[in-house]
Formats: sequence, C-alpha cells, structure tokens
Amino acid sequence: MKFILSKAVHIACPSCGSSEVSRSKRKGLLELALNSIFNIKPYRCLKCDYRHFRLRPDTGHAHRHSLISGVPK
Repeated sequence: MKFILSKAVHIACPSCGSSEVSRSKRKGLLELALNSIFNIKPYRCLKCDYRHFRLRPDTGHAHRHSLISGVPK
C-alpha cells in the first residue's frame, strides 16, 4: 500500500494512472486511527484494483460539526 500526501481533488491511481478511483472501506483499527487523527482515507483503483491512501481534502465538515456540538471555532 502506498500513502500519498496530496490534497488533489481529481485522484489518479499511482499504479496505473487511471482516473477511475473510488473510496475504499476502512479495515482495522490502524485505518480508523489514520482517518480520525490525520484525515487519511483509503482509495482503490477500479481498473487495476490497487489500494492506496490519500490525505482527504478539507471539505469544511469540521466547521459544521462545531456548530452541531454548540462550540464555535
């Protein structure tokens, strides 16, 4: 597995270069921790089945969460 620290919105497979990449399900506690702490998500290429991780772009959900919990940022 490969870790890619890129905030690119258009994701290409690091193995074959295909743009047909989708989010993959998290597996185990390590991947849950990567997601929770560092916002790193698993992705899988739909052409070559290569699985890798990427830093997910900030989508503004933290602000929405702070409004729901009642604690402004």
